[in-house]
Amino acid sequence: MRLSYPLIVLALLPAFRCEAAQDVGIRSMLVGTQILEVGDNRQITLKSDGAVTGAEISPDGRYLVYGVDSNGRLELRLTKSVGGATATLMDAPLDYDAPPMPPPPGGETWELDADTDVCWSPDSSRFAFRAIHRAWDGDQVAEKRYIVVFAARGSFLKSIPAPDGSVSAMVFGPDSRTLYVGARLADRDNAESGLRTRTVGIQSIDTTTGTVQTVYSCDAHDIWILGLCDGGRSMLCTILAKAGRHLRKVALDGSAEDVAGDPIEPGRCSPDCALAAVGDTGISMRNMATQEKTVLIADPQVQFVRWSQDGKMLLYRQSEKVTDAANQRSEQPNSLWLSLTKPGKLNNMCIALDYEGDPSCSRECRKIAYVSQGQLYVAELSMREPTVPEKLAAGLPLTEDETKQVLATNGKQIALGMLMYSADNDGSLPPADSLAGALYAYLRDKNVFLRPGSQDNAFTYLDPGANKWSDIERPSETPIGQLDAGFRWVVVIYADGHVSIVPR
Repeated sequence: MRLSYPLIVLALLPAFRCEAAQDVGIRSMLVGTQILEVGDNRQITLKSDGAVTGAEISPDGRYLVYGVDSNGRLELRLTKSVGGATATLMDAPLDYDAPPMPPPPGGETWELDADTDVCWSPDSSRFAFRAIHRAWDGDQVAEKRYIVVFAARGSFLKSIPAPDGSVSAMVFGPDSRTLYVGARLADRDNAESGLRTRTVGIQSIDTTTGTVQTVYSCDAHDIWILGLCDGGRSMLCTILAKAGRHLRKVALDGSAEDVAGDPIEPGRCSPDCALAAVGDTGISMRNMATQEKTVLIADPQVQFVRWSQDGKMLLYRQSEKVTDAANQRSEQPNSLWLSLTKPGKLNNMCIALDYEGDPSCSRECRKIAYVSQGQLYVAELSMREPTVPEKLAAGLPLTEDETKQVLATNGKQIALGMLMYSADNDGSLPPADSLAGALYAYLRDKNVFLRPGSQDNAFTYLDPGANKWSDIERPSETPIGQLDAGFRWVVVIYADGHVSIVPR
């Protein structure tokens, strides 16, 4: 009789393996009541194109502006995220000490500012970056820095002289036409103190007409625009002055007020300035209105990378040292992860296992551009309904049919555990008063006795009237337990290992 138990066990195993294959993976996360998952990682560039240094994807996810190290020059290129030709917009030498280029036949050149950021407008119609214009007059060359604006399709729109000092930040306004630039505006000598004074401020640039206006200025060492707030009517800035760093809100009409709270590093504020990602090891969310902090990720191997454009998610880097079996070689690859801004179940997922550079994402994180081993990739994300295991992992309520499915699977696992226990104990049935403890070693899921999604017991042991399996005359007709989730039916477990759903 005992030899038949392994046959029953083997017959039941495939069902459990199929269920295990549906376990929640690292490539999906819960957003509201739906699952956001990585559908595809598309390679955009080839090794022969050169090494990609970084990329900015448009808010609508249709276009990519990226830098490429090509034969010692940094080229700024534009392409579509799906299909389409690639255009080179401008380039610059990667070697800062390289000798200047000889005068061209036309007497002038445009060169990419190698330290520039690329700034997209909210409606994805245009983008801006910094460039250097050089004009020759004989042996003399005049150099001027500009902010250059291109349309999303690659046509040149406007070049506007940049402030004489360095530009610290650029951000488009809600109208997708006005570009706000934080910069050092002027340095001058103070006659009274004998010291040199610097003026910093914010200029607005109409990228259609080229009109430039100074919105705000003050005496300080530097200014960084952190983002737009108050529905786009103000900008939150970090000011670096003699007394140190502090926050200041600057309205578009030029009025300004200091804001309480510790200053924020550039790039750490969400686009609407409602939250800030803080912490050198791990990530915490700071509410900019209340200054309250909530730990999002406590892992010291995690570092904040980038906000999504809608401010509802963020990208972070996780580093983990990997060593070979002989402990001779080791690497510490960086994996790229996406997370919601609130702690919770299934609130993050892995985008890429190995990446470098500065990734970027579209408005609702449906597309994420990143660089891996020098090549540009775009991860495409999509929404779907959660599976039953994902609902259980996230604590979402199940439908009655889903509850029935889970209890039927749990019933089979309990039956399998009882059969395996009996096979290891000379055919004896597990003790009724400690059945759960006796079966734990044989159960894949320790919650099989509970109502799905709760800690309430759903299992009742039914005495088959025997001490050994061999004493049960009709195993297929003899109940040994049932699972009751409070509906008008119960799942009955039989001694031969099958289950049946019967009315109460």
